[in-house]
Amino acid sequence: LIFKRKTDLDGRAKIEFGKLPLTAEQNQELLDSIVPGRLLLTESVKMEQRISYFEDVYHWFDYTLVPVFPSSKPSGGIGIGLIRQAELPDFRQRLHEVLELLDLGIDDVGLTEVEFNPETELSNEFKETVKRHISDIPKGSNERAIFSHHNSDFYLLVDSDNQYTAYKVVTLHHVKHENRNIAFSLNAEGLNTESDGTIRILELVPTLLGLLDRHVEHVFVIDELDRSLHAHLSYKVLELFLNNSGLPSSQMIVTTHESNLLDLDLLRRDEIWFIEKAAGGASTVFSLEEFHPRYHKDVRKSYLQGRFGAIPILPSYNVLEWAK
Repeated sequence: LIFKRKTDLDGRAKIEFGKLPLTAEQNQELLDSIVPGRLLLTESVKMEQRISYFEDVYHWFDYTLVPVFPSSKPSGGIGIGLIRQAELPDFRQRLHEVLELLDLGIDDVGLTEVEFNPETELSNEFKETVKRHISDIPKGSNERAIFSHHNSDFYLLVDSDNQYTAYKVVTLHHVKHENRNIAFSLNAEGLNTESDGTIRILELVPTLLGLLDRHVEHVFVIDELDRSLHAHLSYKVLELFLNNSGLPSSQMIVTTHESNLLDLDLLRRDEIWFIEKAAGGASTVFSLEEFHPRYHKDVRKSYLQGRFGAIPILPSYNVLEWAK
């Protein structure tokens, strides 16, 4: 136990600590940091008397745990990887291999420079953040800071003189009869725009590359893995991870409505969990491992028949009186 926080119905929080190796001064500073709206682990690593005891746990939440939301920007990891590929010599090769395995019809992914006016397109707060970061860049050096703005699809490179260069990620498709490549955008601008399914896969490719990196441990939590994806693609994403992951150990936790993933050739019984919403609105989580008989040859069929719960209970009639 490091700490346990319990909040009563009136919003009063009580914290129970484990056996922490803290000095009296550190202990008092830690107690003083316990205020509503602040995260205890975050506050502990900011203290003047830095508490190293919490750093491993803080690092896990801050770096190892990576949530991927349904609204995540598609070009995040790919854009940064393409900009930094001089430092990541295998990035493009790995990217090509994964895209080819997923059969997206994409010949390449690249960056294209775009017109960008920071004075009109960025908030003052964002520009101040940029200035703070570039203050560490030596004057006259070739170093540039990289920024991804959450309200745009642009990647911004800024030098020590506060000069901006903007890029966006595009996919390239080869037109055989014309022997040329056509660039497709990842947003809704223009006629050549990638489909939602392809964009979703491009959201997940950096996740796969991160999970398969032998030098870093990750726990990726992917909400709605199957959003906009064909059932075979959802299956392939999990299969790629399970067949290629190694040491150091990484983990993928996904939520999905895709019943085709209920396959014991793909997942173990203890890796399949169901979530069922009760009448009062609360949800319960339970494992396939809890059900007897323990072995179902066709888990998907048994699930759709309602043997495990966690399916919508729909009325038997399908006629609306007011629509007659």
